[in-house]
Amino acid sequence: MRFAAVNRQKKLPYATGLAAIRIAVDGAGSIFSIYALGDLGSYDLSYNEEDFRIFRFTPEGKFVDKFVSTMNSVGIAVDSQSRVYISETGNIGIYSKDGKPFGSVPNLTGIDAFALDRQNNVYIVHNDRVVKRAAVQ
Repeated sequence: MRFAAVNRQKKLPYATGLAAIRIAVDGAGSIFSIYALGDLGSYDLSYNEEDFRIFRFTPEGKFVDKFVSTMNSVGIAVDSQSRVYISETGNIGIYSKDGKPFGSVPNLTGIDAFALDRQNNVYIVHNDRVVKRAAVQ
């Protein structure tokens, strides 16, 4: 991936893009990663869309596969059933660990951050408030 991060005042280093990387790990140790571009604010990045997919790795870090493109994410989490939750502008998409769509947490007006608890309830931070949504079945 090429990073040409440009702020209106100055060019920023390659690390700007790296600062947007988010990872999550399931109970078996599988690693999932995304670029959380929604966290970068007003930066412009030169990119190849293929780079903005969810990547899955073994517990040892060996690449397994990649799936679903995500451009506006701010976060990633994995629930107790190894389903991958990816935030987008107005919802949180849920995928199987193999990338098949499972469902979503819809009707969100914006997501600053989110987390899951042991029962897979979703906690969303937006406008300095935390909202709890029931687990997706």
